[in-house]
Amino acid sequence: MKILIFNNYYYPWNLGGAERSVETLAQGIKSRGHEVVIVSLAGNACDSFIDTVNDIKVYYIKDTNFGSSPTTSIRTPIGRIAWQISGEINHSYTKFFINILNQETPDVVHTNNLGGVSIGIWRAAHLMSIPIVHTLRGYYLLCAKGTMLSHGKTCDKRCFKCRLLTQRRKFFSNKINTVVGNSNFILNTHLRSKYFDQATQKLVIYSAFNRTPAFSRRSADSHVVFGFIGRLHPSKGLSQLLDTLTQLDSSRYSVLIAGDGDSKYVETLKHSVIDKKHISFSGWISPEEFFPNIDVLIVPSLWHDPLPRVVYESYNYGKPVIGSNRGGIPESIDEGQTGWIYDPDNPKQLLSILDRILENPESLGSMNSLCVDKAHDFSLEKCVTQYIEAYEGAFDGK
Repeated sequence: MKILIFNNYYYPWNLGGAERSVETLAQGIKSRGHEVVIVSLAGNACDSFIDTVNDIKVYYIKDTNFGSSPTTSIRTPIGRIAWQISGEINHSYTKFFINILNQETPDVVHTNNLGGVSIGIWRAAHLMSIPIVHTLRGYYLLCAKGTMLSHGKTCDKRCFKCRLLTQRRKFFSNKINTVVGNSNFILNTHLRSKYFDQATQKLVIYSAFNRTPAFSRRSADSHVVFGFIGRLHPSKGLSQLLDTLTQLDSSRYSVLIAGDGDSKYVETLKHSVIDKKHISFSGWISPEEFFPNIDVLIVPSLWHDPLPRVVYESYNYGKPVIGSNRGGIPESIDEGQTGWIYDPDNPKQLLSILDRILENPESLGSMNSLCVDKAHDFSLEKCVTQYIEAYEGAFDGK
């Protein structure tokens, strides 16, 4: 089969887990003998161009929207909103997609994050009667901001503004053959809002990574290293995490925080623990550098994170995960075996988990092999097989 995959950003604009997951999936599908073509926005490039990345043809389309895109160094709330609205009404993308589809004639179009282009590629594929598989990796279709988060609180239901601004997205979602959630949570959240009513396949396929066993055993001493890796943003719950950690005996643990974000926010975080020498900020480092140097990963998200990639990357290194009960995080953790789950609205739950670990750090050793076993649930081989079956189902049912 020939699969055309769209994600709003692709290498080298790897802004987060979604971009890395799409790139890994594309390479995995190609390794099975299928032809893969990628379409993506061109980031901050000045014009559209075609390139080859790891033997895969990539169309980079010039970003012609107004405002500040995710690849802009300086982003403002108004600029972000302007960029999203501009993408919603920018019909030039549909023409671009039609031209590419005419040239490539794929059997299936697989769309992922649509921010910046809205449903232009859906319209193009639908006009040409090409079956569409769409993977939900965020809340762009449901929420004007794409986060389902307002004033630091999760949105249990959509507000009038979001329902109004996303009604076109909802209408066109009902022309999709197959919808895939990268967690049960995100799929069910969309289905409850009556998206993808006409889809003949409604599937959950966990994202994957090209897993190379990288198990690293913790040291035998009683000192525990907690870690966080990812984007430093208020929605990630770092402020609450640091407040909780500072209530513990600092001689028994240390904290490694890896990642970057808005410079003002990062400086605020650093200033809040300026006298805490056991808490260090490394900036961005690779997972290969990060995970061997921690004992436990903490994922303290305040928003409904669909399924953070760092959870199963942590398992690959045999490291258990403390995760909030937001989004798809709980379904990726086996309580007491590969980690622990807590409610961020009740910080005492997190404090209790941390305290239990520090009281009995030797218990972490018994969890290492369970975490490595759990990593198999997110293997690239399993993910690719499931997607190929989804493509075949969409093609046969067109």
